[in-house]
Amino acid sequence: MLFARDDTVSTNLRAPCLILALSLAAAPAAAQREGAAPSPDSAGLPDWVEADPFAGGEHDPLGAGRGDGLEATVPTDATEEARASAPIQRGEVLTAVAGVREASHDVDVRLAHGLAIVDVTMRFTSSARHAAELDYRLAVPDPASLAELEVCNARGCRRGLIDPSAGELSPYDEAVRSHGEGGLPIAHAASVEDARGHAIRIRAAPVQREGRLRRGSQARTPPGDGPLTVKVRYAIAAPIRGGRVRLAMPERGHDTRAAPARIRIRSDELSTARVDELDAVESAVERPPGQPWEISARLIGAPDVLLEAHRTRCDDAHCVRLRAVAAPREGPARDVFLLLDASPSTHGPARGRMGPTIATLLGALPAGARVRAVVFAARAETVVDAPVPASEISLGLLTRSLERELGSATRFEAAWPLIERSVTRAQRPLVIVLGDGGLTTGADSRRALARARAAGAELASINVADRATSEGLRSAVDLAVEAGPQADRAARGRLGALEEVLAPLTAPVVVPHVRERVGSIRADLGALRAGEERTWEGILSRGAASITANRTARAAIAPDELGIVVRDRAARAAGRPGVRLAAITPESLADEASCGGGPRRSASAPVGRDVHLVLSEPRRCAPPPRAPAANVSEGAPADGRIARIARHEGQSSLPARSLLDMLRQRIVPVARRCFREDRRGRPNYQTRAIFEFRLADREVVDAEVTGRLTPELRACLLSAIDALEIPRFDGTIAVRYPIYTAPELPPPTLTLDTDVADAVDALTEP
Repeated sequence: MLFARDDTVSTNLRAPCLILALSLAAAPAAAQREGAAPSPDSAGLPDWVEADPFAGGEHDPLGAGRGDGLEATVPTDATEEARASAPIQRGEVLTAVAGVREASHDVDVRLAHGLAIVDVTMRFTSSARHAAELDYRLAVPDPASLAELEVCNARGCRRGLIDPSAGELSPYDEAVRSHGEGGLPIAHAASVEDARGHAIRIRAAPVQREGRLRRGSQARTPPGDGPLTVKVRYAIAAPIRGGRVRLAMPERGHDTRAAPARIRIRSDELSTARVDELDAVESAVERPPGQPWEISARLIGAPDVLLEAHRTRCDDAHCVRLRAVAAPREGPARDVFLLLDASPSTHGPARGRMGPTIATLLGALPAGARVRAVVFAARAETVVDAPVPASEISLGLLTRSLERELGSATRFEAAWPLIERSVTRAQRPLVIVLGDGGLTTGADSRRALARARAAGAELASINVADRATSEGLRSAVDLAVEAGPQADRAARGRLGALEEVLAPLTAPVVVPHVRERVGSIRADLGALRAGEERTWEGILSRGAASITANRTARAAIAPDELGIVVRDRAARAAGRPGVRLAAITPESLADEASCGGGPRRSASAPVGRDVHLVLSEPRRCAPPPRAPAANVSEGAPADGRIARIARHEGQSSLPARSLLDMLRQRIVPVARRCFREDRRGRPNYQTRAIFEFRLADREVVDAEVTGRLTPELRACLLSAIDALEIPRFDGTIAVRYPIYTAPELPPPTLTLDTDVADAVDALTEP
């Protein structure tokens, strides 16, 4: 059976098994040579086996039947082998030796008190020979506050304590390099931020393979501690918008050793909890590690106004969180004035998002709402003049109007005259600026905004760009909505998040002023709209805390998670690192980590003295920071240069010569015309004007013309700025460009002396 005609048989067999098979096959032949009767099993062998010239001969290449005893060879014991460093496999999620993998990943989300409290339970198994440490990157939304840590194996569990160390190596790093009695497992968790975003970095040890039965017997191999289970709890803000809670959870990463997530959601306050529109209450929803997922829930059956005031102990003070929530309801009919930004800065992603945003906004308006529309930049044009119900407006007409060329600025004062008369006669007028969050500020803009407020209009803005709304626009409106990510998703067909973020624009005000009192300090949290919430959180050293919205609620004892969130956010706001947790003994937390070599002993040693633990990364001390080179300064000239300009954040990439040429070609001709019209034939006319403006995102951010100028001349000079054709560049440019005109005096009168007069007369005589 060995020397079969199919050559593939022998090539796939191991040598010990092969030799044993040869010995067994050669035994009948030897018995026949010695006169023994053939066995029944050999009766069916073909003749070519007996005639094989190599079978049992002197030149047998396999040495079958020579009694060399290879069939008695056994594998070497682990103690007889040299310890080689095991290679580490680094993945997007898990970093450890190749035999370690995540067997399960369970996510339990609890929505309560305006927070999402997320419990993640991860179980790790190993097929590797050695005990191993694992390094796990758990992607989380920003910001996430680490609350609890627990690690368990067959020996027991250990809970995490706050790690106060600030050095490069923590007490956990010292413990994982130590060998002792091999006690309970250890772990460490900390919030980190890298190129992929925010995450919680989890390190734990040891994960080992389980003991198993020896082959052919009931005896087990020496058991390790087996699988390792790590539990992490973190909390994130889950505000209510439009009567809903919606949270986008990031993908963990594409890693074949990471297990799919099984997600469940529960809440005592919210209903219809879903994961990607699938019910996650009755049964768990599974998502692969390389796919993001979204949590959503509705606020149904809540009281008109719900007040919460919680406090919990934070060291020597109290962490306080105050919250007011209003149930959703539809607002009354009102007149809406839609101002569409068509300035050059909206070219690109923002322009593509404006169409879906307009459609979503029109669909969210209350029944009976009437809409007018204006497109504007440096100039403005009416798109929908007469009030039209939202359902009858042509979306194509509005989107086509965005392609008009109206100058290089975003001027509210250009659009306001077109709607001023209608606003004064409107019913609860709402003026919405829809664009990329920019506004050209100046004296004229401030006057137009003041007139709009005096006319009783409520001002709002919708920013569909990736950048934040400018301070000039934010300070000018009553409500600024940041809808960039939601508008981007709406452009790809998912409108739910955009509907919720736009809901405050049309929701009625339930409580005009929500007031909070913390100690002796009182503050106004603003108006509370239907389907929205107002919160305040901070640390109170002494005194009481309360929140008032039609009634008063005083702070009561809160769940521990609230205190952890408040403490963590207060630390981040002060520039301190977030909470870090270490699942080691309290005695080990007081030990200082060392960078030197040599044997280590720790009360938290995860493995025994005779166990080889493979670390997920080597522990080394970073070299000391290099001192700056002598006689080198940021402004020092380099070799071959006259001077070197210091680089700084936000520096522009537009060359100064190109900017100056643009100003001379665009501003000087317009300024010359303005000065000529203002001169009105006065030969002694002279004046000076200074253009001061900032350029960014292909348009004028703010602009002023200063000097002793009439209002008409100032407006004429400002029109020169609106005609600038600004190229695309990075950063921001602040421009100060003075210009003036000199008087045109008549030529002087020359007095001729007598002798000169006679000479002139002689020339003119015939």
